[in-house]
Amino acid sequence: MVTLPPWAIAASSDYFSRQYHTDDEMMSLAIHLSDRNITEGTGGPFGAAIFERHEDGRCTLVSVGMNRVVPLGNSTLHGETVAIQLAQRKIGSFTLSLEDG
Repeated sequence: MVTLPPWAIAASSDYFSRQYHTDDEMMSLAIHLSDRNITEGTGGPFGAAIFERHEDGRCTLVSVGMNRVVPLGNSTLHGETVAIQLAQRKIGSFTLSLEDG
């Protein structure tokens, strides 16, 4: 099972409660995840975040991911694939489409 490292689980409420409005804010989170993954010694320097962009300009964080290749012994668990897998699990769909149909 794909899991986040303990520090990411502990920090998740902070990440998900933030307001995101700009690409810079969203990229800043991905860079933070990458840096923290190295600092904590829980994987390689790769972080990712998936957002839903709303018509009013808000962006809602759907999932985060970071490199988990070595800790979980799976060569496919790059940051972006972890974020995609966790987003699919959260949404309950392989398409990541938030629209019906």
